[in-house]
Amino acid sequence: VAGKVFFQQLSLKAPGTHTLVFQSGVLVAAATTVQCVVGAPSSLFFKRVPSGARGGESFDLQPIVEVHDQGGNLVTSHPNLDATASSITTVFGHLTASFVSGTATFTDLAFASSGSH
Repeated sequence: VAGKVFFQQLSLKAPGTHTLVFQSGVLVAAATTVQCVVGAPSSLFFKRVPSGARGGESFDLQPIVEVHDQGGNLVTSHPNLDATASSITTVFGHLTASFVSGTATFTDLAFASSGSH
């Protein structure tokens, strides 16, 4: 319209610096640099699912949890954010792990008794 082109619903998902280039035929291209930042924390994901639980003993594989934004990006810096382990049965060990670079690693979680949890 009047020599202008409008783009709707352009989006960037991956954080970082991106260069957008617009070109048409033999015309000189127009380029700009855009910084895409990670959004606020919105969900937690298992990077490693705990397994190998025996009553009274630490899991063979301790859980590792990641915090992601709404776009699915790892949130690497967010102050005062911790992960807390809980269960409908008794779980013990260090139940809170701090996120470092978007990842919280538990080290000694265990169920008090054997059975389905």
